[in-house]
Parts: sequence; structure tokens; C-alpha cells
Amino acid sequence: EIPGEVNREKDVYGNLVKEEVVKPSQSGNNLVLNIDYDLQEKAAYFLSAAVDGYSAKGGSVVAVNPKTGEVLAMVSYPSYDNNMFSRDLTSKEYNDLIRSPLTSFFNRSIAGEYPIGSTIKPFIGVAALEQSIITTDKEIYCEGGIELNDGTIKKDWTTHGWTNLKKAIAESCDVFFYMVGGGYKNFNGLGIAKLSKYLEKFGFGSSTNIDLPGEKTGLVPDAEWKEEKTGLNWYPGDTYNTSIGQGYFKSTPLQLTMATSSIANNGKLMEPHVVKSV
Repeated sequence: EIPGEVNREKDVYGNLVKEEVVKPSQSGNNLVLNIDYDLQEKAAYFLSAAVDGYSAKGGSVVAVNPKTGEVLAMVSYPSYDNNMFSRDLTSKEYNDLIRSPLTSFFNRSIAGEYPIGSTIKPFIGVAALEQSIITTDKEIYCEGGIELNDGTIKKDWTTHGWTNLKKAIAESCDVFFYMVGGGYKNFNGLGIAKLSKYLEKFGFGSSTNIDLPGEKTGLVPDAEWKEEKTGLNWYPGDTYNTSIGQGYFKSTPLQLTMATSSIANNGKLMEPHVVKSV
């Protein structure tokens, strides 16, 4: 027994040419998300204001529950109103949509790969503590920059003086992280091999396995990668750049969010999920 109605089409000679079963319409399942509507709305409002206010190209906000990995807000700006695709669009509406500078189909939160700058410093600090490069009280003197082998000065944004890890993070001291990441003079730093190892432990360079399509993995560079991609050697300056989240290093906003959450929850790297239930 075939449920529903059966539609049959015959040609002029009475031969059956098409037969299809037409089933009665059924309601779909309810998709329940972890997204907090009020938080999502506020994040979208303030992100758009910040991007427009600084004349930036775009931006992203991701907020999660660090204990569970539930994605509470995820905003990529500029974006588009996906409700438009729940109905038939005219050619003009579609063309206006794709040509508008206020429209973007690119989800920066999961697919944008960026040098994350000083937000990388807590993870470098954890690696340095784990490898006994420093202690929580160890102080390093920052005189405003370090001198590279070629005589050029790699500057900090200011002179911080004697600086421990807490102060280095609070004031975003580049020299402190140059030294614990790449070493300097008689101070032995982590080196790029250990740096890469620890950044990967925090989830950088790999998928978070979020329940959305189109996620990118970012990049945790090392000497082998650089030689393969560019044919060039890895230099101390490359390690210094990685130590402050610049150079070849790339991360998605979601990766950064999950890595930061792992510090907030005492070391558990959670898998993010948007869907709560079906």
C-alpha cells in the first residue's frame, strides 16, 4: 500500500510515461538552538556600530558557555537577512542583495582566518609556565624593544620595565613574550617547535568540529611549513612574530573563543555546538 495520492501521466496513446507519489504535507522538526536571542541581538548591534564607527571591513563576535561549549552568540558583520530566502526573490531583489556593500555571505566567525595579535599571549604564557621557562613571579626587564641579528630593533609599544607574567598580559608587553617565545641573548625561550606544539594543544590549526558547514582551520606555522611553502628558512624574527600572534599565524574567531574558554574552565578544550536539540 502506497501512502498518499498517486499522480499518473499518460501519452496520447495511453502509455504511462510518469508516475509519482504525492504525500500529504508534514510539519518539520523543531530546531532548538543554544543561541541567546537577547545576547545575539546586543552583540549584533554593538559589533555593527564598532565596525561602522572605525570604517573597518567587517568583524565577528562569538560568545560561548565555557563549561559546556554551547554557542550563546555568533555574529558576523556585514551579513544578510536569510529570511529573504524563505520566499521567492525577484531578479532585482537578488541582484540588489549581492551587489550591496552591506551584504556578505562570508561567516567570519568560523571561516575568517586572522593574525589574532596580543590575544595569543595568555597561551604563550601557559606554555612558558608548563616548560618552566618562567614562574608566575619571574620578572623580565623590558627596555622598549629587542635588537635582532641584523641590527634592527623590534620595538614594543612602550617601555614596561621589570615585568612578570601578570603584568605582561595586563599591559600587553611584547618584549616579555618575544623573550619567553623566542629567547634573547642569555635567556632561553620556548622556540618555534614548542610554541607550535602548545598552540595546537589549545586547538589552533585544527577544526573545532562545530555543527556548522564551512569551518576553516587557521594556521600554526613552524620551520618545516615555511620551508615547504616558501622555500625559505625559519628566522628568529618569525618566532618573535608568532609569540605576539602575528606573522604567518592565523586563527578563526571561534578557535580563539574556544581556546580562551579552556583557560576559563581550568583546561578543558570543549567542542562548540549551536544546536541544542531537534
